[in-house]
Amino acid sequence: MWSSASSSGKKSAGIGTVLSFTIPLSFAMFVLWGLLFFIWWATGIPWGPGAATSYHMG
Repeated sequence: MWSSASSSGKKSAGIGTVLSFTIPLSFAMFVLWGLLFFIWWATGIPWGPGAATSYHMG
């Protein structure tokens, strides 16, 4: 990421350059992890040992 910013002809990559590369990446990761968790929940796989996929009140 940092090397691609510096290889595009810029002598120094500032905070704006770094943010412009990382914000789309973080948004894509947020969406993909959300889809993964939804698929995990929809298939009924437990979250961990002895953990239920839903919580029932009372």
